[in-house]
Amino acid sequence: MDGTPWTAPRSPTTSPPPRPPTARRAGPTRDPVIPPGKGIPPEVRQAIKDELPFQQYEDPIEICWQKLDGGLFFDLDRENHVIRLNSAYRTAILGGRRGGLNDAPVIKSLPYLMLHQVFEKAHSGSREKDNLQLWQSVLVAAARSELDRVADDD
Repeated sequence: MDGTPWTAPRSPTTSPPPRPPTARRAGPTRDPVIPPGKGIPPEVRQAIKDELPFQQYEDPIEICWQKLDGGLFFDLDRENHVIRLNSAYRTAILGGRRGGLNDAPVIKSLPYLMLHQVFEKAHSGSREKDNLQLWQSVLVAAARSELDRVADDD
């Protein structure tokens, strides 16, 4: 034996205990972010608040659905702190469920996490513009895939 105490192997169906909802991870301090606002459910906003400190005196970032030209997945309004998601993809994303202000929390949380830093700057540099284009392309492809699946089900 190597002197290491023996512990029973974990059953494949046993998962580790859940992390307490308000526990912060050890490690580097996270920079304050512009808080999420309308369009993200309160419980998700709270989870973000538990993980990230918020910038004071900044208007929250709102996420809403709106018809966007050119098949874009999202559009940004930096001045008003709004992420607009293309409503053409909404029905497919919701999978037939009824929509509302706080619908599609996973889909809305991801753009918030990817894009919140964009609102902290007046302009995007070349790397940020490239990332925005990358995310746009991948999300449009994913949304169109969802639309195709909905059409196949009809």
